[in-house]
Amino acid sequence: MEKSHIGKTAIQFALGGVVVFLWARAYQHFFFEGPYRSFFLDQALFGGIQNLISDLSWLEFVTDPQTDRGILFYTRFMAWVWLLTGLLIFGYRRVPVRWLWISAILSSLGLLFYAASDYLDKGYQLAQWIEYAAQIAMPVLMVFLLHKGVNRRWLFVAKVAIALTFIGHGLYALGYFPVPGHFVYMTTAILGVSDSGARDLLFVAGVLDLVAVVFLFVPKIDKYALMYCILWGFLTALARPVAYIEPGPVFWVSVHQSMYEFFVRIPHFILPLCVLWLGKRTKVKGLPCGIA
Repeated sequence: MEKSHIGKTAIQFALGGVVVFLWARAYQHFFFEGPYRSFFLDQALFGGIQNLISDLSWLEFVTDPQTDRGILFYTRFMAWVWLLTGLLIFGYRRVPVRWLWISAILSSLGLLFYAASDYLDKGYQLAQWIEYAAQIAMPVLMVFLLHKGVNRRWLFVAKVAIALTFIGHGLYALGYFPVPGHFVYMTTAILGVSDSGARDLLFVAGVLDLVAVVFLFVPKIDKYALMYCILWGFLTALARPVAYIEPGPVFWVSVHQSMYEFFVRIPHFILPLCVLWLGKRTKVKGLPCGIA
């Protein structure tokens, strides 16, 4: 198989991943809420803006039903943005380049705000924000691939996004930030170990995460780090539905509540897979994709 054909196949595979990822975020925002109240209902952060757009006092503003409807409107608006961006990327051959870029940038900005809001919601833990790096970068990186191809600069940016994601995950697993309760629950539920055993396993995983981050930027060793990221990114994404989907009468409810959690983490393993696949074929010159 020719290198150019392999490159096109890799890009198309990654495009499929980002489409499903964006639709999963849209699904979440159509049926559930995001962490946006942590920003819009924080007077220190939003109070100044609220004074400009409303004559209400802060107490009146946060208790006004119209405020709740406004937050819900933004949530649904972002769902439509991600749904539309996925559709545009899916039909990229018939879509003007400008539309793809605008939708991808809006999607990434929306994901950045989602990550920032979750950072606030989780008590200003930096790891929570940077763990979203691969998700935030994915739409723009994929549209860039469509029209510019891959080169060393693209690979470096993609590796930085992967590294930040695994640094965030690793810092939680190590206990540098409080280990999330759902990390422990998923480990005990899937592997059948005790809480202390789960924390020990998570500590080891955290060490491996940080080692992989370093090796991502070491020539000739980076491929092994990428392989680890692909495997661990897939397994940690899969752990959500495996741990939380329940058999019996609540099966479909648990699927509805948990299955999208796998798909929103697609960038955690698709992006390193794309870097591994395309990086082998990118030496000095870029690899034009030629498929847009």
